[in-house]
Amino acid sequence: MYKVVFLLRSFNAGGIERVLINLINELYLSYSIYVVVVKNEGDLKSSILIPKEKIIDLGGMRLLKSVIPLCKALDSINPDVLITGGDIPNCIAVICKFLCKNKFKTIISQHNYANSEANYFKLLKHAISFLYKRSDSVIAVSQGIEDFLKEYLKVKKNKISLIYNPIDVDECVDKSHQQINNLNIENYLLFCGRLTSVKNLSFMIEAFALLKEKDLNLVICGDGPELEKLISFATEKKIKSNVHFIGSVENVFPWIRGSLYCLMSSTSEAFPMFVLESFALNKLMVSTPTKGYLEIANDDISFSSTSIEDISSYVNMMRLALEKKNDEKIIKKIKCRISDFNKASIVNQYTILINSICEKD
Repeated sequence: MYKVVFLLRSFNAGGIERVLINLINELYLSYSIYVVVVKNEGDLKSSILIPKEKIIDLGGMRLLKSVIPLCKALDSINPDVLITGGDIPNCIAVICKFLCKNKFKTIISQHNYANSEANYFKLLKHAISFLYKRSDSVIAVSQGIEDFLKEYLKVKKNKISLIYNPIDVDECVDKSHQQINNLNIENYLLFCGRLTSVKNLSFMIEAFALLKEKDLNLVICGDGPELEKLISFATEKKIKSNVHFIGSVENVFPWIRGSLYCLMSSTSEAFPMFVLESFALNKLMVSTPTKGYLEIANDDISFSSTSIEDISSYVNMMRLALEKKNDEKIIKKIKCRISDFNKASIVNQYTILINSICEKD
């Protein structure tokens, strides 16, 4: 049985963390799995199925300062392969591959385009490219990301595996029926994700204000550095009483199920899990036209504005979605599309990749 280590920033409810924890929970019976976590905190911690003694806490230090403690942890575990995701964790994983006494393979995964929130990606493009090209395998979670890896970071095609993020529709449905104590808001639209500038949530809040539906609410689920700014903006737009910031929640699915439909307004998305989770519960998604959204939501089920800047087009899509939210033909097409991201098939792709990487000399 191969020994596999997953490197996580934390157990907070970010998209990458949810994907990696889903994989851990699917693969832990087939491999000896350990988790090394930089910050041992977050709502997703309770959902992980491996024994607590196989979770190694690096003590909450900054990720960039975690290389030496991570190397010590990896030398004590002596894994066959290290798996992670995200720009900085990917780079750190490859650095540790060369610094550790014990040798192991690396599988890194790219979930986003060049990070528009951080200048480091542009400044360190060549260093990132250098490290990515020295990983044993690089997973692209969308076709757009595969093109980005090849064209922007110059990773060779034979090192890239296109594997979509998995979704378990039955699990989403089951979790959506769990009781939530504070689920007391009605007639609402929903966003779920990190409150960061790339999510462009002031655009969403302004569009909601322009919609001028007094009985409608907007629920924003998640935490992040933009929170206070967004609360102030909702106050400025005189819709504070209709915009509800509920923080990060362990189980977002009852909120999705109770919504009229879901919203995104990002300036960039590679493969947004929130779209899959919404589609799993037959909810429409209004979004700005990011590559990730358009790759998932084909023409028949897309409610996309004409551009990232066109707020009037976005508001029109919001109105159209209110009319079409229960359209049986659209819901049928959503069900058909979500089947393309079946969990069992995608987990099998990971299994094949892990085994092939571990078997190489």
